[in-house]
Amino acid sequence: MRSPRHLDRVPTPPLRSPIDIPPGAIPAIETEMFLRDHLPRPASVLEVGAGEGHLAARLRAAGWNVTAIDRSADAVAAARIEGIDITCAEFLEYSGGPFDIVLFSRVLHHIQPLERAVEHAESLLVPSGLVVAEEFAWERMDAATAEWHEQRLIEFRDRGWSSRCPADLGEADPLARWTRHHRDTHNVHGGDDLARALARRFDVVHSERAAYLYRYLCADLLDTEPAVEAALALVSNEEFSIHIGAIQPMGFRLIGRMARTGS
Repeated sequence: MRSPRHLDRVPTPPLRSPIDIPPGAIPAIETEMFLRDHLPRPASVLEVGAGEGHLAARLRAAGWNVTAIDRSADAVAAARIEGIDITCAEFLEYSGGPFDIVLFSRVLHHIQPLERAVEHAESLLVPSGLVVAEEFAWERMDAATAEWHEQRLIEFRDRGWSSRCPADLGEADPLARWTRHHRDTHNVHGGDDLARALARRFDVVHSERAAYLYRYLCADLLDTEPAVEAALALVSNEEFSIHIGAIQPMGFRLIGRMARTGS
């Protein structure tokens, strides 16, 4: 059985201490590590839903030519303050490229309609270009994993590491709350639906399941050294819990290549 990545790898570039890492950058470090292993460099990348630009900045420093877009004016303004070249745009209305890679990092599950989003991604790529989806499958949640997630949320709340927590934390059934939040309140695409939609238009060249739940805590993490240290430890904790079969891997990563046409 493969050992968790965090037992034998460290993020690159080297980090001096946890306080050097903005809370929102922790998921970006994880994504960068994956992309370094699987994507060519140099290459042109369209990052869809770039937010405040944490990942775009790291990818640019690592040698990719990054074009970033996000539909949130506030996020775009924050990214520009950090020197990120980013455009405020809805993905389905964006025209540009062509790009070597279209990257959806935790955003494709929100885009409606899904088939049109995948088709549009294809239209923005060079021949044999790559689409990358780093996503989660909310429908794979089970009772044990929901309870593990709930306990982490409670710990971060009680220790003062998180700025926001669900109102019914510790009161409602964790699995029911999770399902209601994703299926009923936000109506996000399921992971299986995402994978099928991508596979219909792209040749899948890589697919893996991964840790994902730590990202919920990083989204509301306070910018303090104890909070950042705890979040970094949580990444390893989640990966190890998956490794021993205690919880489900809620995340997945998929890379698809445009099918060649003609001969």
